[in-house]
Amino acid sequence: MEEVDYEGGVKVEVAMSAQISSVATGATVWSKAVSEVGTVSRRTVPAVVSQMNQTMELAIDKLLSTLPSPLPSSKH
Repeated sequence: MEEVDYEGGVKVEVAMSAQISSVATGATVWSKAVSEVGTVSRRTVPAVVSQMNQTMELAIDKLLSTLPSPLPSSKH
């Protein structure tokens, strides 16, 4: 997470990645990286924290929406 001064305003940027690996084989079953940028409405600490929270939720939703359903099973 990062707060960035941007053209007279403030934006927050959230980037994250995740990976799921098979315990049995160690092979990567799924991986994804996402990033989101949100604009802060007011230059106050509570406004920055609130926008970071909202932007983080968007990034998490975006990340989780790409999970395969159901996840591949390591059972044979």
